[in-house]
Amino acid sequence: MADLPVIDAAEPRSDWLELLRAAAARETIAGAAERVGLSRATVSLLLAGKYPAKSLIHVERKVRAALDRWWCPYLDRTISAQDCRAYHDRPAPRSSSREIKHWQACQQCIHSNTIGGK
Repeated sequence: MADLPVIDAAEPRSDWLELLRAAAARETIAGAAERVGLSRATVSLLLAGKYPAKSLIHVERKVRAALDRWWCPYLDRTISAQDCRAYHDRPAPRSSSREIKHWQACQQCIHSNTIGGK
């Protein structure tokens, strides 16, 4: 049985790994692992760049689902970064005053710089 290759987690699209690093720094590796739903050993190997796998896509999805979330001041709740981008990047609504206010708030939000806005 051939050994699995060790994936270089420092590849260009590894912002999810930075989310994991930050969570481990805020809490502990064990705490971050529990939040994400991975073992402590898996997180430790990922952070060390020694996780043996053919692909990290499933790990990335778990990390993003658990950690890539932002507080939305307009909705007054936490939403995924993907939902934040979708609200911000959508065309201006034309019918619902509530949706127009939400869109306007998104354009001025503190996260708009982070998601590629202004």
